[in-house]
Amino acid sequence: MKKVSISLFITLLAVLGVLAQTKPQDYLFKVLISSGDNSIIKNGKWETVKIGTQLGKNDQVRVEGFLGLQHNSGKTVEIKTAGTYKVADLVSKVPTGNSSVAEKYASFVAKRMAGGGNGGTNQNATGASERGIYLFANLPYKAAGGTLVIGDKLTIHWIKDPQKKTKTYNVKLEDMYGEKLMSTPLTDTSYTIDLTKLKPGESYNLHITSKENTLYQSDDNPYVIQRPDAKTEKEILNEFASLKPAEGELTAMEAVSIAGFFEEKKLIVNAAEYYEKAMKLEPNVPEFKETYKKFIKENKIGKLDEEEKKKTK
Repeated sequence: MKKVSISLFITLLAVLGVLAQTKPQDYLFKVLISSGDNSIIKNGKWETVKIGTQLGKNDQVRVEGFLGLQHNSGKTVEIKTAGTYKVADLVSKVPTGNSSVAEKYASFVAKRMAGGGNGGTNQNATGASERGIYLFANLPYKAAGGTLVIGDKLTIHWIKDPQKKTKTYNVKLEDMYGEKLMSTPLTDTSYTIDLTKLKPGESYNLHITSKENTLYQSDDNPYVIQRPDAKTEKEILNEFASLKPAEGELTAMEAVSIAGFFEEKKLIVNAAEYYEKAMKLEPNVPEFKETYKKFIKENKIGKLDEEEKKKTK
């Protein structure tokens, strides 16, 4: 009986030893973006890096473009300088701060950046010379219950009158009873609203109109914005503070992580702001623009200007 018990014990140790070798303890990073000619050494040969590839501590990568990685803590790292890197050395580039919040939204960000995860590279998703994206307005159209926004300010922007008849636009904000909070004429195509003047939990109609062109207006179908209730807003802002980089300037990958956080919270306008920041931070990495295009399409934020559509085909 003792021999059987000892034999089973030894077998169990052997199985545990195999499991210890195969568990994902060597997985350090996952590839979210690979733009340009980047490769990883596999079986003694350099192979093209694919989206979703997991990098272990013993791997090496060769970067000749832009490589966006997600650490197993959920935090992101960018490699932009050409060269060959040991993956184990890249851990030192992982930003400090709260890992639990970043890890919570890691899978959401990974799915968004992979575009659904086709296992291939995303370097040819769209041309780097593609022109900018223009929205009618950076707000979801007729969102159920209104579009939630947080923070002290909301900057809205819209495309110019395509008929080129407008010299003056007007932005008007009113409550659901038709009482006007503000109305201002302007020649620019953007305006910043002071959200502190909006009552938490209440919805407001936002109108964008043209003084000269009656066809260019949102009066019949205003955009609806709403601040969350005070308790919810405080909770979201506290969690957001944990996601912001503890030191240094915001990177494009960090901006996408924050955008994913806001998108998960259904704060679509706030998410759009950070997707746009990612594009501005890395204008030569087309994957950020492609991710933004998918985002605005899925959330029905607006529409691409028809003339711009023709130019990007």
